[in-house]
Amino acid sequence: MKRLDEVIDRINKCYGSETIVIGAQQYTQKNGKGRAEVFANAIKHDFKSKNPTTRWSDIIRLK
Repeated sequence: MKRLDEVIDRINKCYGSETIVIGAQQYTQKNGKGRAEVFANAIKHDFKSKNPTTRWSDIIRLK
């Protein structure tokens, strides 16, 4: 666990605070001000699909 903490700290130092967080940590709101009430209000949706699907045939296959 100590080694994991050290690695997470190094990554966060290089790429910005809270680049990686442990699930047990408290989450801040998306704007970084205050505590989020639930995890869903803390996560960013920057890369969320505009066309979500529930059909396997709609998923693009990359080679």
